[in-house]
Amino acid sequence: MAMPDQAPARSRTRVVQHRLLASTSIASAARAALDDLDLGEFLTDAQIVVSELATNAVRHGMPFDDGCVAMRIAREDWGVRMEITDARPYSRPVMIDKPPDRDGGRGLDMIDRLSTAWGFRSARTTTFWAEFSEVVPESGPTKVLAACRRLLTDETRPPVELLLEAAATRMRWSVAEFRPSGSATAAASAGFRAPTTNERNALDGACAGAVEVPTEIEVSGASDVAVAVPVTVADQLLGVIGVVGPDDTSEDALELAHWIAGIVGPALVRESDRTSQDHLVDQLTFLARATEALGSSLDHDKTLQDVARLLVPARADWCTINLLNDDGSIRRVAAEHSDPRTKDRLHELLDSHPHDPDADTGVPLAIKTGQALLFPEVSQDLLEETANDPEYLEITRDLAIRSCIIAPLEARGSVLGTISLVSTDLDRLRYDESDLALIKDLARRAAVAIDNARIHTSTTEVARALQQTLLPTELPTIPGMNLAARYVPSNSKQHVGGDFYDVVEAEDGSWYVIIGDVQGKGVKAATLIGLARHTLRSAILRLESPAAALKTLNRALNAASTDRSCTAVCVRAVPDDRTWNLTIARAGHPEPLMVAKGSVEPVSSRGVLLGVMDDVLIEEAGVELSPATSLVLFTDGAIGTDGGAEITLRRSLEAVASLSADGIADSIAPAVVDDLAVLVLQPHGRAV
Repeated sequence: MAMPDQAPARSRTRVVQHRLLASTSIASAARAALDDLDLGEFLTDAQIVVSELATNAVRHGMPFDDGCVAMRIAREDWGVRMEITDARPYSRPVMIDKPPDRDGGRGLDMIDRLSTAWGFRSARTTTFWAEFSEVVPESGPTKVLAACRRLLTDETRPPVELLLEAAATRMRWSVAEFRPSGSATAAASAGFRAPTTNERNALDGACAGAVEVPTEIEVSGASDVAVAVPVTVADQLLGVIGVVGPDDTSEDALELAHWIAGIVGPALVRESDRTSQDHLVDQLTFLARATEALGSSLDHDKTLQDVARLLVPARADWCTINLLNDDGSIRRVAAEHSDPRTKDRLHELLDSHPHDPDADTGVPLAIKTGQALLFPEVSQDLLEETANDPEYLEITRDLAIRSCIIAPLEARGSVLGTISLVSTDLDRLRYDESDLALIKDLARRAAVAIDNARIHTSTTEVARALQQTLLPTELPTIPGMNLAARYVPSNSKQHVGGDFYDVVEAEDGSWYVIIGDVQGKGVKAATLIGLARHTLRSAILRLESPAAALKTLNRALNAASTDRSCTAVCVRAVPDDRTWNLTIARAGHPEPLMVAKGSVEPVSSRGVLLGVMDDVLIEEAGVELSPATSLVLFTDGAIGTDGGAEITLRRSLEAVASLSADGIADSIAPAVVDDLAVLVLQPHGRAV
């Protein structure tokens, strides 16, 4: 159970604070923040724990309004303290809804074993924290946890009294009873006060029931609840942990009892069990590395291939990962073997004998049932039973399948595929329930990563299609003017931006040219493009000036149920014999550039971002555009936030000043890395 975050006296503190984007790359960003501090001997454990804290905040928490979570790392003279805060209000600590030694996530177990102390605090936000220190605090609940972890490394029995004291800080009473030799009972207890007769009777009854039948038992009274859980290691019943608290704390009581049992149980076994404990830490470290791989890319095929390479040879002699296609067929995504000479034989098997979706064995069975399959030892009889022809049997014998795990990739109630691990040497690796729990945990994380990637891809495609429908399908013909427009999406193909442009003829014969950029990415940004274009078109129909049109858009954005802003440039072009008189208004957007032979000059006018304030300052600038000059309008994808990039753009435009409007537009587009919209106006001949 998480304890209140009480820490030792602080001095000579170095603090690093970051806002981390709540995305699949948050674990990497959190670890990178550790580079700013000299963590010394704590670095490796701190990297693993901060990865789990950050990942937990994304998977189970709520980001703040800016889509981020807050991280604070303090390097003290006594050690390190790390905090991750998200916007989730307190309900119950999600990190401990799967206590140690129960089927479920391993994140809590990892943090509990690697850190000196950890806990959470909640109000309108939730903060999870972990500390690494060689110094035990002088007092408080944190001292209890730190002392327990230190004493549990000894050969002696666990400090039960300290654990019960920790329990009593959350509940009214706690008790532990053990049978170290199978007959005699040793008991210890702690509490804020002596238990009432009803509390003691309820606790005694719950403990007795748990000892006789090792299951969770709740016994409720008028004002109290008693909960007891068994302490077991390797299916051996060692004792019972019980706690008493108010009747509205039954869930906390049950979790607290499991937490104590999860620490006391492993500590009761001596040196003979130390190897398995080291094995568990190794598993948790591997899981942290695999989770990082799963969050490294939205290309789930490549990600799963990376995971297969992590598993082989560390966790398997060979591994295959399969995904279920929309038509019900099963597609192999990854296949790795520890022996390169045998890898070809493995691929021969997979290529010549694809999985039959209707089969009731192996991979198809795991997909249909959603249940993991564990074969601690694969007999020849089992191979013969599952082989569909002699050739298949021969290949499987060559591959020496001795032990096997097949786990379904399940996310949001749907099975997406399977991950299969095979051992070819029982003396080196025989899979057991511990391995099964690890691979099931990995499979759950992999499935969520796959599903998130698919959802992201689908959403991106919808946003891109929506954005394309909101851009002009073709430019109008303006007598005496060449127009060129380009829209280039981001090279990353992971986000759809809010860039837009439009060219509209007004009733008085003038032309309005618009370019803009809505804040943000995705569907919401695309929908605001529609609002911006339609608002500006309506203003143009009313023959509003460019500055007035942008102010109308500002009012529309402020009235809409959105907190997104917009930058824009609006140009009114009026023909005058061979030249054009331009009136240009700009609102927080990059300055348009007048391009002529030997010169590139910005058209400056003051104007602020739209959608932020009710009343905005927007000025207009008047310029004359002749046939020897081009006006280039563009979004910030052409220059980013780098001032040097803008200088480079101007120099490149000087070199192409004599080209056509299309040539100038094409010279900008190939270099972009972000979304980009470009409009080029270039007069020719008589304008009227």
